[in-house]
Amino acid sequence: MSKIRISKDAAHSQLNENSDVSEDFDRDLRPNSQPEDLAELDDENLREAAYNNKDIVNAYPQLTKDELKRLIILPEGTGLEQGSTYYDLKDRARGEFTAANGNSTGPENWYIAKSQVDYPLWNRITGIENSERLDQPTGEALQ
Repeated sequence: MSKIRISKDAAHSQLNENSDVSEDFDRDLRPNSQPEDLAELDDENLREAAYNNKDIVNAYPQLTKDELKRLIILPEGTGLEQGSTYYDLKDRARGEFTAANGNSTGPENWYIAKSQVDYPLWNRITGIENSERLDQPTGEALQ
């Protein structure tokens, strides 16, 4: 049995080649998730905070200005990452949901990604009432 010796440079080169393939694959799985895919959108639309949307501010009066500023609404047409969790601030009855392949934001959605929200705030928005999970001594959840 012969042994094959690979130099560090060759191994590093192979790693870089696989990295490019991985990025292409990831891009195929999540269309519109790269900054260049959203180039047509201005900065305000790209990172619209709930704080800037009067309808959201009125729908969630229990949230502070700081909390509303931390909620980033995904722009229309953004592809949702398969298997990731989202919440539509416009449709509380739906609750949190896991995105399937091909899901994207529409004009009637105020989607926020769980991965972009701290847990105490996410729990307040989604109706968790356990004070320990809310990081509040009184356990006041959104109604």
